[in-house]
Parts: sequence; structure tokens; C-alpha cells
Amino acid sequence: MTDHYLKTELLALLQQDPRVFRFLDEGVLDGIFYLNAETFEDEWYSPQFKALFGYEDDEIGNTTQWWQDNIFSEDLERVMKNYEAHLADPDNVPYEQTVRYRHKDGSTVWVRCRGLVIKNEEGVPVRLLGAHTDVSDIARTEETLAAKVVALEQANRELEQFAYLASHDLQEPLRMVASFSKMISDIYGDGNKPLDEQGQKWLGYMCEGAQRMQKLINSLLALSRIKDQTREMELIDMSEVMGEIVTDLAVRIHEKNAKILTGNLPAFYGVHSQVRQVFQNLLSNALKFNGDDPPVVRIRGDEIEGGMVQYTVQDEGIGIPQHDRGKVFDAFYRARGSKNVAGSGIGLSITKKIVTLHGGTIRCESEPGHGTTFFVTFKATAP
Repeated sequence: MTDHYLKTELLALLQQDPRVFRFLDEGVLDGIFYLNAETFEDEWYSPQFKALFGYEDDEIGNTTQWWQDNIFSEDLERVMKNYEAHLADPDNVPYEQTVRYRHKDGSTVWVRCRGLVIKNEEGVPVRLLGAHTDVSDIARTEETLAAKVVALEQANRELEQFAYLASHDLQEPLRMVASFSKMISDIYGDGNKPLDEQGQKWLGYMCEGAQRMQKLINSLLALSRIKDQTREMELIDMSEVMGEIVTDLAVRIHEKNAKILTGNLPAFYGVHSQVRQVFQNLLSNALKFNGDDPPVVRIRGDEIEGGMVQYTVQDEGIGIPQHDRGKVFDAFYRARGSKNVAGSGIGLSITKKIVTLHGGTIRCESEPGHGTTFFVTFKATAP
């Protein structure tokens, strides 16, 4: 297809009248660059190119060093490989990629970078003409969608876990209720035999099974209701939180003759009610699994790298066997040696879910007979 005469005329005007080029440059959204591929030092950037990153025309020098200093380091290697491959085989390897730059204000700019090699009469690459298009909005939308997909997958995993727990953990009390109800029906159902001591005992077993089912269902509901409330985050005063928890557990602390020792308690960002639940669960467990001696629980926090605060909750209790440590955060999991301790086995699952929603981590170290230490991290800076 031959060129249109108006296109030919426009190309001629570009050579004759600089105003035509300026008009085109200012009228497009792309930032144009023109690179000296022979030296890989000199590079001309259009004013629109510089404006993409928040700069005026006179604020950026026309050298390749500027973009190499401002592109994300993990993207630079990929760009250079693509550049070399395009120069070696421009007909089959396009120069195109999406990369990240630092804006003047410190934010991230996602750009679609395209280029076309220009060769001399001998066929040697001497220039690269390129364009940058700001695709930040598209990239952020994709990131948001990806995060929602991850959240949805996590929700599906939790639903699968709930379904498993509902079918597995509820089976035993259901069998108990069904078995004893049938026995009572078979023996006392015709009304000819009054409910004697044996029947009363079986009826008690049925009530125990029903109560256990109710407790399991309530625990599942409690876990499912933990939701993301990070928009409500505030600076947490841990001295105040610990005071509230110790007050709530005062009777148990007194009965156990326990000692709660606190060290440094740095502030961090969180949802007050959820943070309180995390540490109340950890402290409550330390009081439960204390062994024969009065419980001693030590709680302290330290600022660590990455803008985080790490809290440790250390007890001197019965400890957790090594093969159980990776499972203690699973819903309803009861470690060996804890079967006779009251509880639903849901507390650490709730604790982990809250910590994860806060962008933190939780893990434990333990030695049977010598206690357990939980390590919990939270963000020290505002989200």
C-alpha cells in the first residue's frame, strides 16, 4: 500500500518546520527518547518523557545514566538483555517491556517501553528511537485484582478447612448423641420402662455430646468472623493492652499463683480489640499449659529491621513436641499432652489469622518440659 500524499507532505513539513515536531511531541501522551546506540551515553528525552516522572525539561540531563539510576534495579537487567537482543536481531526480537521507574515524589511509575533500532548504511545499529507510555493505573488495577484473587483463594481454603472440620470434628459427638438416643429409644421408648439410673447416665452423655457440638460450632463461627479491619488501625499502647488483659485474667492468675513479667513494650499499629485478643490468647495458653509449677510468663517487644516490632511471649510450661509445632495454628488441633486441658483448640488459629491480617507473622519455639516462646511481629509504622 502506497503512502498517502498527506502523510508524505507531513514528513516533509517535519523537516522544514520545527514547530510541527513540537506540536506532535506536545500532543501525544508518550514520552519520546532517542538513544545513541554507538556510545550508549548520549540520549535525548522529550519534555513529555520527563513529565512522566514529575520533572521539568531542564531538570534531567540528556544521558543514559539518568534512566539507569531511576529504573528499578530488578527491571534494569531485563531491559538490558532485551536491548542487546533487539540490536542483534531487530526483525524478530521486538524491544518492548513494562518496567518501573521512581517518580520525583518517590512513588512508582509503571511504563510500557517500546523501541525501534535505527541502522546506518552499512547495517550497523547506531540509534534507538523509543517511547514510554504511563500504564500505572493499569498496573495498579492488575495488582489489586491479583491481591483479590489471592484473598479469594485464601477464603476458599478456609471454607474447605471449615467443611473438613465440620464433617470431621463433629462426627464423634454426633455419633455419641445418635448412639445413646437410639439406646434410650429402644429400651425406654415404649413407655413401659421408666427412665432409671442407667437411662439418666445415657441422657447425660447425649447432653455432653450436644454441648460439645455447640462449642465446636461457636468456635468455627468465631474464626470465620475475624475480618480485615486494618482501616481501623491505630497506634497501640501495649502497656494499656496488657493492663486490660491482666485484669480480665486476674482470677486465673491468682488461682495459679502466676507471675506475669513485662519488659520493653514498644508501640505498633493495629486494631485494638484484635491485638488484645492475640495477646490474651497467648497469655491464656501459657497459664493453661504450665505443668506442676506456678506459671511464669515473660512478655517483651523489640524493634527489628523492616519497620517491624517483634513481641515474645515466653512461658516455662509443658512445651510442645517437635512434631506438633507446625500444626499448633491449625483449627481444633490439640498437641499431645494437652487433651485433658479445657479449650476448643481454636485460640491459636484465631491468633494467627489476626496477625496475618495485620501484615505480621507468628511462630513458636519450644522444648518439651521447658516451655514455649511465641514470636509475633507487627508493623511499627502507619500502614
